[in-house]
Amino acid sequence: MTVGTRWPIRGQRRRCSLLVALAASGIAAVAAGHGFEVDGIATEWLDRGPPADNLGLIARDAAGEGEFIWRDRVGDERTDLARPDGELDLVEVRVAGGRALGQPGLGILIRTHAAPGPDAQFQIAIDLDRGLGSGRAWLVAEADTRVAEDARWEHLLQTRFGECPDAVCSARIWHATGFSFDDTALASRGEDGIEVFVPWSSLDLGAPPQHPLRFTVASLRADLDQRTVDLGGPDVSNAIDVVSDGGRPAAARVNTWTEVADQCIDHHFDVFFDRADGEVYPPLLIDRLVTDRSPGGGGPWIAVFNQSPLELLLEGYQIGDEETVGGDEGMARFPISTIRSLDRAVVAWRASRFRSAFGRRPDFELMGSDPAVPNLAAVPSWASGAVELSSAGDEVLLLDRWNTIVDAVSYGEGRFSGVVPHTPPGRGRLLLR
Repeated sequence: MTVGTRWPIRGQRRRCSLLVALAASGIAAVAAGHGFEVDGIATEWLDRGPPADNLGLIARDAAGEGEFIWRDRVGDERTDLARPDGELDLVEVRVAGGRALGQPGLGILIRTHAAPGPDAQFQIAIDLDRGLGSGRAWLVAEADTRVAEDARWEHLLQTRFGECPDAVCSARIWHATGFSFDDTALASRGEDGIEVFVPWSSLDLGAPPQHPLRFTVASLRADLDQRTVDLGGPDVSNAIDVVSDGGRPAAARVNTWTEVADQCIDHHFDVFFDRADGEVYPPLLIDRLVTDRSPGGGGPWIAVFNQSPLELLLEGYQIGDEETVGGDEGMARFPISTIRSLDRAVVAWRASRFRSAFGRRPDFELMGSDPAVPNLAAVPSWASGAVELSSAGDEVLLLDRWNTIVDAVSYGEGRFSGVVPHTPPGRGRLLLR
Protein backbone atom coordinates (compact mmCIF):
# COMPACT_ATOMS: atom_id res chain seq x y z
CA MET A 1 0.00 0.00 0.00
CA THR A 2 1.29 3.44 -0.95
CA VAL A 3 -0.09 6.40 0.97
CA GLY A 4 0.11 10.08 0.17
CA THR A 5 -2.73 12.53 0.58
CA ARG A 6 -3.61 16.18 0.20
CA TRP A 7 -6.78 17.29 1.91
CA PRO A 8 -8.50 20.43 3.25
CA ILE A 9 -7.64 21.60 6.75
CA ARG A 10 -10.10 23.33 9.03
CA GLY A 11 -9.27 25.75 11.82
CA GLN A 12 -6.67 28.37 12.47
CA ARG A 13 -3.09 27.51 11.55
CA ARG A 14 -0.73 27.35 14.51
CA ARG A 15 3.04 26.97 14.39
CA CYS A 16 4.55 23.89 16.05
CA SER A 17 7.58 23.91 18.32
CA LEU A 18 9.17 20.85 16.72
CA LEU A 19 12.51 19.19 17.17
CA VAL A 20 14.14 18.86 13.83
CA ALA A 21 13.17 20.45 10.53
CA LEU A 22 11.93 23.96 10.10
CA ALA A 23 9.13 24.11 7.52
CA ALA A 24 6.31 22.18 5.92
CA SER A 25 7.89 21.27 2.60
CA GLY A 26 11.47 20.27 1.94
CA ILE A 27 14.35 21.29 4.18
CA ALA A 28 13.66 24.95 4.68
CA ALA A 29 16.80 26.17 6.41
CA VAL A 30 19.94 25.96 4.28
CA ALA A 31 23.15 25.71 6.29
CA ALA A 32 26.64 26.32 5.02
CA GLY A 33 27.48 22.91 6.46
CA HIS A 34 29.51 21.92 9.49
CA GLY A 35 33.11 23.05 9.31
CA PHE A 36 35.32 20.29 10.75
CA GLU A 37 38.73 20.98 12.27
CA VAL A 38 39.49 17.25 12.82
CA ASP A 39 41.17 18.00 16.13
CA GLY A 40 39.16 15.88 18.56
CA ILE A 41 37.53 19.02 19.99
CA ALA A 42 33.74 19.18 19.74
CA THR A 43 33.32 22.94 19.27
CA GLU A 44 31.61 22.56 15.89
CA TRP A 45 29.19 19.88 17.08
CA LEU A 46 25.70 20.55 18.46
CA ASP A 47 25.01 20.73 22.18
CA ARG A 48 22.20 18.16 22.10
CA GLY A 49 21.72 14.50 22.88
CA PRO A 50 19.14 11.72 23.24
CA PRO A 51 17.10 11.61 26.47
CA ALA A 52 18.28 8.12 27.47
CA ASP A 53 21.07 5.59 26.97
CA ASN A 54 21.07 3.27 23.96
CA LEU A 55 19.00 5.69 21.88
CA GLY A 56 19.63 7.72 18.73
CA LEU A 57 18.38 11.21 17.90
CA ILE A 58 18.30 13.38 14.78
CA ALA A 59 18.85 17.02 15.82
CA ARG A 60 18.96 20.23 13.77
CA ASP A 61 19.63 23.72 15.02
CA ALA A 62 18.14 27.05 13.91
CA ALA A 63 20.85 27.42 11.27
CA GLY A 64 19.86 24.09 9.68
CA GLU A 65 22.92 22.15 10.83
CA GLY A 66 21.98 18.56 11.57
CA GLU A 67 23.47 15.51 13.28
CA PHE A 68 22.72 11.92 14.09
CA ILE A 69 23.57 11.46 17.79
CA TRP A 70 23.81 8.11 19.57
CA ARG A 71 24.08 7.95 23.37
CA ASP A 72 25.64 4.69 24.54
CA ARG A 73 25.42 3.31 28.07
CA VAL A 74 28.54 3.79 30.18
CA GLY A 75 30.05 0.53 31.42
CA ASP A 76 28.50 -1.81 28.85
CA GLU A 77 31.84 -2.73 27.23
CA ARG A 78 33.36 -6.21 27.34
CA THR A 79 36.10 -6.62 29.94
CA ASP A 80 38.13 -9.44 28.34
CA LEU A 81 41.26 -7.25 28.23
CA ALA A 82 40.72 -4.76 31.06
CA ARG A 83 38.20 -4.27 33.86
CA PRO A 84 36.88 -1.69 33.19
CA ASP A 85 38.00 -0.85 29.64
CA GLY A 86 36.99 2.80 29.53
CA GLU A 87 39.22 3.65 26.55
CA LEU A 88 36.98 1.49 24.36
CA ASP A 89 33.70 2.02 26.20
CA LEU A 90 31.62 3.98 23.68
CA VAL A 91 29.67 6.83 25.25
CA GLU A 92 28.54 8.81 22.20
CA VAL A 93 28.71 8.61 18.41
CA ARG A 94 27.81 11.55 16.16
CA VAL A 95 27.53 11.71 12.37
CA ALA A 96 27.23 14.87 10.27
CA GLY A 97 28.05 16.27 6.85
CA GLY A 98 30.27 19.27 6.20
CA ARG A 99 33.70 20.37 5.04
CA ALA A 100 37.32 20.02 6.14
CA LEU A 101 40.38 21.43 4.38
CA GLY A 102 38.14 22.68 1.59
CA GLN A 103 36.63 19.28 0.84
CA PRO A 104 33.01 18.24 1.37
CA GLY A 105 32.48 15.00 3.21
CA LEU A 106 31.39 13.02 6.24
CA GLY A 107 32.32 13.87 9.82
CA ILE A 108 32.19 11.43 12.75
CA LEU A 109 32.78 12.12 16.45
CA ILE A 110 33.29 9.20 18.85
CA ARG A 111 33.44 9.73 22.60
CA THR A 112 34.61 7.05 25.03
CA HIS A 113 34.44 6.88 28.82
CA ALA A 114 38.21 7.40 29.16
CA ALA A 115 40.62 9.03 26.73
CA PRO A 116 41.66 6.34 24.22
CA GLY A 117 45.32 5.46 23.78
CA PRO A 118 47.10 4.70 20.50
CA ASP A 119 46.09 1.02 20.62
CA ALA A 120 42.38 1.90 20.56
CA GLN A 121 40.89 1.17 17.15
CA PHE A 122 37.51 2.14 15.75
CA GLN A 123 35.85 0.61 12.72
CA ILE A 124 32.81 2.14 11.01
CA ALA A 125 31.18 0.12 8.24
CA ILE A 126 29.28 2.22 5.68
CA ASP A 127 26.59 0.60 3.55
CA LEU A 128 25.70 2.67 0.48
CA ASP A 129 22.82 0.64 -0.96
CA ARG A 130 21.33 -1.23 2.05
CA GLY A 131 20.84 -4.23 -0.23
CA LEU A 132 20.98 -7.88 0.79
CA GLY A 133 23.95 -9.73 -0.65
CA SER A 134 25.94 -6.72 -1.85
CA GLY A 135 29.10 -5.54 -0.13
CA ARG A 136 31.22 -7.27 2.51
CA ALA A 137 30.05 -8.61 5.84
CA TRP A 138 33.22 -8.95 7.97
CA LEU A 139 35.07 -6.14 9.68
CA VAL A 140 38.78 -5.85 8.85
CA ALA A 141 42.05 -6.51 10.71
CA GLU A 142 40.98 -10.01 11.77
CA ALA A 143 38.17 -8.62 13.93
CA ASP A 144 36.20 -11.90 13.77
CA THR A 145 33.06 -9.76 13.69
CA ARG A 146 30.54 -9.24 10.91
CA VAL A 147 27.73 -6.79 10.23
CA ALA A 148 24.11 -7.75 9.59
CA GLU A 149 23.19 -9.02 6.12
CA ASP A 150 21.17 -5.87 5.41
CA ALA A 151 24.15 -3.69 6.42
CA ARG A 152 26.94 -5.25 4.32
CA TRP A 153 29.43 -2.51 3.61
CA GLU A 154 30.79 -0.94 0.45
CA HIS A 155 33.32 1.10 2.47
CA LEU A 156 34.79 0.71 5.96
CA LEU A 157 36.70 3.27 8.01
CA GLN A 158 39.53 1.98 10.23
CA THR A 159 41.50 4.25 12.58
CA ARG A 160 45.20 3.36 12.99
CA PHE A 161 46.57 5.59 15.74
CA GLY A 162 49.27 3.09 16.73
CA GLU A 163 51.31 3.87 13.61
CA CYS A 164 50.96 7.66 13.78
CA PRO A 165 52.29 9.87 16.62
CA ASP A 166 50.94 13.08 15.06
CA ALA A 167 47.95 15.11 16.22
CA VAL A 168 46.13 14.37 12.97
CA CYS A 169 46.63 10.99 11.28
CA SER A 170 45.51 9.27 8.14
CA ALA A 171 42.67 6.83 8.56
CA ARG A 172 42.20 3.87 6.26
CA ILE A 173 39.18 3.48 4.00
CA TRP A 174 38.59 -0.08 2.86
CA HIS A 175 36.58 -0.66 -0.31
CA ALA A 176 34.54 -3.80 -0.88
CA THR A 177 35.22 -3.77 -4.61
CA GLY A 178 38.52 -5.55 -5.09
CA PHE A 179 38.97 -5.42 -1.31
CA SER A 180 41.30 -2.45 -1.75
CA PHE A 181 42.08 0.46 0.55
CA ASP A 182 43.44 3.99 0.64
CA ASP A 183 44.45 6.37 3.42
CA THR A 184 42.49 9.45 2.32
CA ALA A 185 40.50 9.94 5.54
CA LEU A 186 41.68 11.94 8.56
CA ALA A 187 41.44 11.06 12.26
CA SER A 188 42.47 12.79 15.47
CA ARG A 189 42.48 11.94 19.19
CA GLY A 190 41.60 15.05 21.18
CA GLU A 191 40.18 16.18 24.51
CA ASP A 192 36.59 15.51 23.41
CA GLY A 193 37.18 12.18 21.66
CA ILE A 194 37.97 10.73 18.26
CA GLU A 195 37.14 12.97 15.31
CA VAL A 196 37.18 11.59 11.78
CA PHE A 197 36.59 13.16 8.38
CA VAL A 198 36.03 11.24 5.14
CA PRO A 199 35.68 13.09 1.80
CA TRP A 200 32.62 12.07 -0.19
CA SER A 201 35.00 11.20 -3.01
CA SER A 202 36.61 8.52 -0.81
CA LEU A 203 33.19 6.85 -0.67
CA ASP A 204 32.89 6.97 -4.49
CA LEU A 205 30.40 9.81 -4.16
CA GLY A 206 30.66 13.06 -6.10
CA ALA A 207 28.29 14.83 -3.71
CA PRO A 208 26.23 14.10 -0.59
CA PRO A 209 24.16 10.98 -1.27
CA GLN A 210 20.47 11.14 -2.12
CA HIS A 211 19.88 7.78 -0.48
CA PRO A 212 20.64 7.23 3.22
CA LEU A 213 23.91 5.70 4.40
CA ARG A 214 23.78 2.80 6.84
CA PHE A 215 26.38 2.69 9.64
CA THR A 216 27.70 -0.07 11.93
CA VAL A 217 30.19 1.01 14.63
CA ALA A 218 32.64 -0.97 16.80
CA SER A 219 35.62 -0.33 19.08
CA LEU A 220 38.49 -2.83 19.29
CA ARG A 221 42.02 -3.13 20.71
CA ALA A 222 44.85 -3.11 18.14
CA ASP A 223 48.32 -4.68 18.26
CA LEU A 224 51.52 -3.11 16.90
CA ASP A 225 50.63 -4.25 13.38
CA GLN A 226 47.15 -2.67 13.68
CA ARG A 227 45.44 -6.04 13.72
CA THR A 228 42.75 -6.46 16.35
CA VAL A 229 43.70 -8.21 19.58
CA ASP A 230 42.26 -11.73 19.64
CA LEU A 231 39.73 -12.47 22.39
CA GLY A 232 39.20 -16.20 21.95
CA GLY A 233 40.03 -17.52 18.51
CA PRO A 234 38.31 -17.15 15.13
CA ASP A 235 34.87 -18.05 16.51
CA VAL A 236 34.77 -15.21 19.05
CA SER A 237 34.22 -11.55 18.19
CA ASN A 238 37.06 -9.16 19.05
CA ALA A 239 34.74 -6.16 19.41
CA ILE A 240 34.94 -4.53 22.85
CA ASP A 241 31.96 -2.21 22.39
CA VAL A 242 29.46 -1.53 19.59
CA VAL A 243 26.57 0.81 18.87
CA SER A 244 23.56 -1.30 19.79
CA ASP A 245 20.48 -1.30 21.99
CA GLY A 246 20.64 -5.08 22.23
CA GLY A 247 17.08 -5.27 20.91
CA ARG A 248 15.82 -3.36 23.98
CA PRO A 249 15.83 0.44 23.51
CA ALA A 250 17.17 2.36 26.52
CA ALA A 251 17.67 -0.91 28.46
CA ALA A 252 19.95 -0.35 31.46
CA ARG A 253 21.61 -3.76 31.62
CA VAL A 254 22.33 -4.65 28.00
CA ASN A 255 26.02 -5.60 27.64
CA THR A 256 28.00 -5.66 24.39
CA TRP A 257 28.35 -9.44 24.64
CA THR A 258 24.56 -9.65 24.17
CA GLU A 259 25.07 -8.15 20.71
CA VAL A 260 28.25 -9.92 19.52
CA ALA A 261 28.01 -13.40 21.07
CA ASP A 262 27.08 -14.72 17.60
CA GLN A 263 29.93 -12.65 16.05
CA CYS A 264 27.34 -10.38 14.39
CA ILE A 265 26.49 -6.75 15.08
CA ASP A 266 22.80 -6.75 14.24
CA HIS A 267 22.20 -3.10 15.13
CA HIS A 268 22.88 -0.32 12.64
CA PHE A 269 21.39 3.07 11.82
CA ASP A 270 20.48 5.03 8.70
CA VAL A 271 21.36 8.70 8.14
CA PHE A 272 19.91 10.97 5.43
CA PHE A 273 22.03 13.83 4.06
CA ASP A 274 20.76 16.95 2.29
CA ARG A 275 21.99 16.95 -1.29
CA ALA A 276 22.57 20.72 -1.22
CA ASP A 277 24.90 21.05 1.79
CA GLY A 278 25.37 17.54 3.21
CA GLU A 279 23.58 18.30 6.47
CA VAL A 280 21.82 15.45 8.27
CA TYR A 281 18.03 15.67 8.24
CA PRO A 282 14.99 13.54 9.18
CA PRO A 283 13.17 12.14 6.14
CA LEU A 284 9.83 11.97 7.94
CA LEU A 285 8.27 14.73 10.07
CA ILE A 286 5.30 15.32 12.32
CA ASP A 287 3.47 17.79 10.10
CA ARG A 288 0.25 18.60 11.98
CA LEU A 289 -1.93 17.28 14.77
CA VAL A 290 -5.37 17.73 16.30
CA THR A 291 -6.42 16.89 19.85
CA ASP A 292 -10.06 18.04 19.40
CA ARG A 293 -12.47 15.17 20.11
CA SER A 294 -15.58 17.10 19.07
CA PRO A 295 -17.52 15.83 16.00
CA GLY A 296 -16.11 18.60 13.78
CA GLY A 297 -12.49 17.98 14.74
CA GLY A 298 -12.39 14.29 13.88
CA GLY A 299 -9.57 13.84 16.35
CA PRO A 300 -7.30 13.08 17.81
CA TRP A 301 -5.24 12.65 14.63
CA ILE A 302 -1.66 13.22 13.47
CA ALA A 303 -0.25 13.74 9.97
CA VAL A 304 3.32 12.82 9.03
CA PHE A 305 5.11 14.31 6.02
CA ASN A 306 7.79 12.79 3.78
CA GLN A 307 10.21 15.65 3.13
CA SER A 308 12.79 13.44 1.40
CA PRO A 309 13.10 13.14 -2.40
CA LEU A 310 12.46 9.38 -2.09
CA GLU A 311 9.45 7.17 -1.63
CA LEU A 312 9.84 5.94 1.96
CA LEU A 313 9.03 2.56 3.42
CA LEU A 314 6.85 3.37 6.44
CA GLU A 315 7.01 -0.14 7.87
CA GLY A 316 8.79 0.00 11.21
CA TYR A 317 8.41 3.74 11.77
CA GLN A 318 6.70 4.44 15.09
CA ILE A 319 4.59 7.27 16.46
CA GLY A 320 3.23 7.84 19.94
CA ASP A 321 2.86 10.04 23.01
CA GLU A 322 5.26 8.20 25.33
CA GLU A 323 8.48 10.17 25.65
CA THR A 324 10.16 7.77 28.11
CA VAL A 325 10.98 4.18 27.23
CA GLY A 326 9.04 1.86 29.51
CA GLY A 327 6.32 4.42 30.29
CA ASP A 328 2.58 3.79 30.42
CA GLU A 329 1.51 6.01 27.51
CA GLY A 330 1.56 4.69 23.93
CA MET A 331 3.81 3.97 20.95
CA ALA A 332 2.52 2.40 17.73
CA ARG A 333 4.27 0.96 14.65
CA PHE A 334 3.25 1.55 11.03
CA PRO A 335 2.34 -1.53 8.95
CA ILE A 336 3.83 -2.44 5.55
CA SER A 337 3.25 0.62 3.36
CA THR A 338 5.09 3.38 1.56
CA ILE A 339 4.68 7.15 1.38
CA ARG A 340 5.53 9.18 -1.70
CA SER A 341 7.93 12.10 -1.63
CA LEU A 342 6.37 15.38 -0.41
CA ASP A 343 3.12 13.65 0.63
CA ARG A 344 1.39 13.19 3.98
CA ALA A 345 -0.11 10.22 5.78
CA VAL A 346 -2.85 10.69 8.37
CA VAL A 347 -3.00 8.59 11.53
CA ALA A 348 -6.39 8.94 13.22
CA TRP A 349 -7.35 7.73 16.66
CA ARG A 350 -10.58 6.35 15.15
CA ALA A 351 -11.08 6.27 11.37
CA SER A 352 -14.87 6.47 11.76
CA ARG A 353 -14.62 9.76 13.67
CA PHE A 354 -12.17 11.25 11.15
CA ARG A 355 -14.37 10.20 8.20
CA SER A 356 -17.44 11.72 9.82
CA ALA A 357 -15.62 15.06 10.16
CA PHE A 358 -13.81 15.19 6.79
CA GLY A 359 -15.80 12.94 4.47
CA ARG A 360 -12.83 10.65 3.74
CA ARG A 361 -10.89 7.92 5.43
CA PRO A 362 -7.51 8.52 7.04
CA ASP A 363 -4.54 6.44 5.92
CA PHE A 364 -4.21 4.62 9.27
CA GLU A 365 -5.96 4.35 12.61
CA LEU A 366 -4.97 3.49 16.15
CA MET A 367 -8.26 2.02 17.37
CA GLY A 368 -9.98 -0.43 15.07
CA SER A 369 -13.19 1.17 13.83
CA ASP A 370 -13.02 0.70 10.06
CA PRO A 371 -11.86 -2.59 8.48
CA ALA A 372 -10.83 -0.69 5.33
CA VAL A 373 -8.22 1.33 7.24
CA PRO A 374 -4.95 -0.36 8.36
CA ASN A 375 -4.18 -0.30 12.08
CA LEU A 376 -0.91 0.65 13.72
CA ALA A 377 0.39 -2.02 16.11
CA ALA A 378 1.39 -1.35 19.71
CA VAL A 379 5.12 -1.36 20.53
CA PRO A 380 5.42 -2.99 24.00
CA SER A 381 9.22 -2.65 23.98
CA TRP A 382 8.73 1.13 24.19
CA ALA A 383 5.44 1.70 26.04
CA SER A 384 2.73 -0.29 27.81
CA GLY A 385 -0.33 1.89 27.13
CA ALA A 386 -2.26 3.37 24.22
CA VAL A 387 -1.72 6.58 22.24
CA GLU A 388 -4.30 9.08 23.51
CA LEU A 389 -3.13 12.74 22.99
CA SER A 390 -4.32 14.68 26.01
CA SER A 391 -5.93 18.04 25.21
CA ALA A 392 -4.22 19.64 28.24
CA GLY A 393 -0.73 18.74 27.09
CA ASP A 394 1.33 15.90 25.70
CA GLU A 395 4.35 14.93 23.61
CA VAL A 396 4.38 13.23 20.22
CA LEU A 397 7.49 11.33 19.15
CA LEU A 398 8.31 9.91 15.73
CA LEU A 399 10.86 7.07 15.63
CA ASP A 400 12.42 5.18 12.75
CA ARG A 401 12.69 1.40 12.65
CA TRP A 402 15.91 1.49 14.75
CA ASN A 403 14.24 3.60 17.46
CA THR A 404 16.09 6.76 16.43
CA ILE A 405 14.01 9.77 17.46
CA VAL A 406 13.63 11.66 14.19
CA ASP A 407 11.08 14.26 15.31
CA ALA A 408 9.15 15.41 18.39
CA VAL A 409 6.56 17.97 19.42
CA SER A 410 5.29 19.01 22.84
CA TYR A 411 2.38 21.23 23.83
CA GLY A 412 0.74 22.42 27.04
CA GLU A 413 1.91 20.33 29.98
CA GLY A 414 3.99 18.08 27.72
CA ARG A 415 7.77 18.15 28.08
CA PHE A 416 10.57 16.79 25.90
CA SER A 417 14.21 17.78 26.21
CA GLY A 418 15.22 20.44 23.68
CA VAL A 419 11.65 21.22 22.56
CA VAL A 420 9.76 24.34 23.65
CA PRO A 421 6.14 23.35 24.35
CA HIS A 422 3.43 25.07 22.33
CA THR A 423 0.11 26.33 23.61
CA PRO A 424 -2.48 23.49 23.42
CA PRO A 425 -4.40 23.82 20.14
CA GLY A 426 -7.86 23.67 21.72
CA ARG A 427 -11.22 22.97 20.11
CA GLY A 428 -11.49 23.62 16.38
CA ARG A 429 -7.75 24.24 16.00
CA LEU A 430 -4.66 22.34 14.94
CA LEU A 431 -0.93 22.54 15.40
CA LEU A 432 0.68 22.96 12.00
CA ARG A 433 4.32 22.85 11.03
